[in-house]
Amino acid sequence: MADGNAMQAGVRKLSASEAGDDELMARVAGGDGDAFTDIVRRYQRPALQIAYRMVGCPDAAQDVVQNAFLKIFCKARAYRTRGRFRAFFYRVVLNEARMKLRARKRRRNMHERLAGERTQEVHVPSPEPGVWEAVGRLRAKHKVVIVLRYTGDLSTEEIAEILRIPAGTVKSRLFAALRKLRRMLEVA
Repeated sequence: MADGNAMQAGVRKLSASEAGDDELMARVAGGDGDAFTDIVRRYQRPALQIAYRMVGCPDAAQDVVQNAFLKIFCKARAYRTRGRFRAFFYRVVLNEARMKLRARKRRRNMHERLAGERTQEVHVPSPEPGVWEAVGRLRAKHKVVIVLRYTGDLSTEEIAEILRIPAGTVKSRLFAALRKLRRMLEVA
C-alpha cells in the first residue's frame, strides 16, 4: 500500500543497490526491515574483518558486529544523515570492540586472581600470522589505525573522522605503527 502511494505521487522507492546509506537509514528509521537487511548485507563482511582484527577471536568479532548492528537499529531514528554512515558505523564497531576487550581484560584479571596463575591466550590462525600477531602487540592507538587502514581499507580522512582526531595525527600514528611493525618483524 505504501509503495502504491509512493508510485502515485511519482516517487519511486530505490532498490538496495541504488539506495545510499543515508536513504537506507531513513527507511530503517521509518520501520523498513528490508532496508536494515540491506545495511547488514552491505557492511557485515568489512565490519567482521575490522572486529576480528581488533578482538582476535571470530566468536567475539561476531558478538561485536551483532551488537553494533543492534545499536544502529535501535537508534536509527536518532541518526542524522550527513552522508557519512560508513564512518559512523565503523566508529560503533570500534567502540563495541573496545568494550569487548575491556570486558575480556576484566574477566582475565579476575580469573588470574582466583587461579593465582596467568591464563594462556588462545591462538587463532591468520592468513599472515606473523604480521597480524605483531599488530596485536602494538599499543591500542597504533593498532586501531593499522586495522582500519589495511582491513577496513579506509582513507586517512575516513579514519580521522571515525576516531575523531586530525588527519595529520592519523598519518603520524600510521607511520609510527609501521615503523614499529617493521622492527618487530625484522627481529622475528
